[in-house]
Amino acid sequence: MNTTSSRNPSERPTRLLPGALLPAPWLAGGLLQDALPGVRAALARGTLQMQTLTLSPGTDWAHDRWLRQHPALAPLQLPDGAMAAVQALAGAQSAGVAAGRQMHDTALEHGHAGNPPAAAEASACHEAPCWLIQPVTFRLTTDAMLVDTRLQALVDDALARRLVEAMSPLLAEREHAITMLDATHWLVTPLPGAGSWQLQCTPLETAGEQHVDALMPEGPDDRRFRQLLNEIQMTWHQLNLHEAHDLPVNGVWLNGPARPEAARALQGLLAQGLQPDTRFLASRVQQDLGAWLDALPVLDDWLATDPAHFSCLLAGTQGVHWLHATGLPAAMTSMVPFPARAITPADTGAASRQATAGGLLSRLVRWLMDRRGDHRGTPSATGRPAGGATTGRKGAENPATPGRDHDALSLLFRDEAP
Repeated sequence: MNTTSSRNPSERPTRLLPGALLPAPWLAGGLLQDALPGVRAALARGTLQMQTLTLSPGTDWAHDRWLRQHPALAPLQLPDGAMAAVQALAGAQSAGVAAGRQMHDTALEHGHAGNPPAAAEASACHEAPCWLIQPVTFRLTTDAMLVDTRLQALVDDALARRLVEAMSPLLAEREHAITMLDATHWLVTPLPGAGSWQLQCTPLETAGEQHVDALMPEGPDDRRFRQLLNEIQMTWHQLNLHEAHDLPVNGVWLNGPARPEAARALQGLLAQGLQPDTRFLASRVQQDLGAWLDALPVLDDWLATDPAHFSCLLAGTQGVHWLHATGLPAAMTSMVPFPARAITPADTGAASRQATAGGLLSRLVRWLMDRRGDHRGTPSATGRPAGGATTGRKGAENPATPGRDHDALSLLFRDEAP
């Protein structure tokens, strides 16, 4: 018996896949020619459709813009850079974290006396904005200070607790407290009666190879946050002296603000069947094409599980493409209330020429770096090239060819604004 087909339509997921779209040059050479046979066959039969959604521009990635502009959250007018914190807060509330009580208790441990409210009362009444803090590595190059997220994977729960404990007194001095959601996601909230920071943040995944100074939070409290960041770095440096190994991270990244009403609105979307899935995002941010390709077969697996209700939103830096079964129930199509148009070969044009030129240019750059002995193009710790190229896969190193530029999957996975 197929239990999937008997589920309530509201329980069938629409998956949101950040980082699932790629720059056109990455798709050169028919990279996806042999990928996703199930999706490819369904597109040929007409049982799957692919459409691109029309979103307003913004500085954050397209999956964040899609959420911010969704009718469930749009009235709240969330700023660019807030969605990562909103998702963290919504996840904490969904998991039953009594954030108000935990944050209050953390402050008490560091000398802030008072009568702690009951956990339920604290979580129900504490409506101040939360902020998401994540550990990162600031890496100095010859001409810039960059942010690196790859070493986050080395922060386990035990190390995260030591880092958070070291930060807590600094935050308590500023009437803020911290809650650890997992090893690399921590929530910071002002104590009751204290004012929240007035800042606008840059999403971590948009940092890329930009100088950190241009990415720091901006607003009336930006100097106060920079001072806090410096103190955290000095405190962690002292902690590092007592660790058996050097700390893999040396700073924090701030995203927010996340008001509880925004988290509740997001929880409503999750309850309706929205399922964010970040398995593509890290490889996209770190330009690890091999890891991205390794994650790709999951779409065929999902399609085989329930082909009549398949629905995925593939997002990149600019666009969101909707890949879905033909004739979805209204309960599922209402999850995507944005203008959409079919993705067709007419969407290639200049982008196809860009893919061809980009493939040739990327190989030239790698050749020049090899000549110079530059290690930025050498394989990563996983054995895959860290610069967006891959080896040992059919077509991965070939320039685009005319017959492959119009391949359905190359159109579907191309990251372009509509």
